[in-house]
Amino acid sequence: NICNLTKNLIDEPEVETFDKEGLIKEIKKITYPIYYLDFESFQCPYPRFENEKAYDQHVFQFSIIKQNNKESQLEYFDFIAKDNINDYRYLLFKKLVETIDIKNGGTVVVYNKTFEKNRILEASKIYNDLKNDLLNINNSLYDLLYLIKGNEKGKYNYYNTKFNNSFSIKKVLPALTNISYDNLDINNGLKASEEYANFHNMNEDERKNSINKLKEYCRLDTYGMYLILEEIKKKVNFDYQN
Repeated sequence: NICNLTKNLIDEPEVETFDKEGLIKEIKKITYPIYYLDFESFQCPYPRFENEKAYDQHVFQFSIIKQNNKESQLEYFDFIAKDNINDYRYLLFKKLVETIDIKNGGTVVVYNKTFEKNRILEASKIYNDLKNDLLNINNSLYDLLYLIKGNEKGKYNYYNTKFNNSFSIKKVLPALTNISYDNLDINNGLKASEEYANFHNMNEDERKNSINKLKEYCRLDTYGMYLILEEIKKKVNFDYQN
């Protein structure tokens, strides 16, 4: 009956397949120092600040993890708006270019890069003094989704039945590491956006607590990217030769 069928599907063992050559080819595109980057944003139905249009993706937070080489410890960097009344975008992107120094090479790893790439491009058109550095960052982006999904339609570099036909980082990370977002108070981008939108209704202590939760969520996105890359390297026995 339908109940037994459902049980059999649930109990079905995990299956993974991967293209070792394809994975190694993609991993080689990622060079040290590596910066794992994630943005959080808010879409307001009306423009709140200068150089902003209705429903623009207003970036209010970033998380960065930096790894100088395969032996070095991870370094964590965060920026988040203190409130939703003032415009912190310039300070955010200034901190971004100060943190990500790719003049001497390196890779900025994101997940599904269209979002980060477009936000950086938009900022480069607004903040002329940051333009060159922002465009350099954009030129150094690597989409970790390509590592997993590959560039050929219908041909994946790595697939796990735990993905349930989704390549979202929230599916890929638990499948590879058993680490998930389930225990976080803020565990998706929509909740993050809603939390920022509600800053003005919070007292100081509530806002500090909210900011800590937002940092925890955004950091897991960046740390998750690091873990995904490390797990894939293990599966194909890849080792950077420093």
